[in-house]
Order: sequence, then structure tokens, then C-alpha cells
Amino acid sequence: MIDITDKKSLENIFAQDFGSPYFPILADLYLQEGDFRRAKTVKLRTSVVDKVGFSRCLARRALKQLESAGLIKTEPKPGQLTTVRILNVEV
Repeated sequence: MIDITDKKSLENIFAQDFGSPYFPILADLYLQEGDFRRAKTVKLRTSVVDKVGFSRCLARRALKQLESAGLIKTEPKPGQLTTVRILNVEV
């Protein structure tokens, strides 16, 4: 049984499966706590990219396009997970 108020458990589930139906619950917990940085930041795991069927090259290209459009900021670190931050966009 999953405790939907346990942020760590939900983070672990989401890290293993981006398609998890628990993501909206996790995002809501971040927003309720005012943790907007956490609600807008994700570490991109290559295993997740592989799981959804994208090539890593395609994922990198897509991230570069989103970044050049000013929608995200990526922080790649050699040997570590890439951090993707969703930027505030004025429409």
C-alpha cells in the first residue's frame, strides 16, 4: 500500500516511472508546501528516456529545442543526471 502523503515514496515511484498516476499528487504536495522549485525541477534519468522509447539523441535534441525556445533550462553535469528546470513564461 502506498501512502500518498509520503513525499519520498511518491518521488521514488515517479523516478522509476514518469507515467505514474501519482505524479499529480506529488506535484500537488510540492505546491501545497510552497516548494515551487521542486515542482518545476526534475532530474532526467536516461533509463526513463529508454523506457518511453526515445533515443537519447532525440531526447537531447528535444531538450535543446525547448531550451532555445526559452521554456526550460538544462543543467547537464558529466557523469550525473541532467537537471531540467521549467521556466516561468509570460504569454
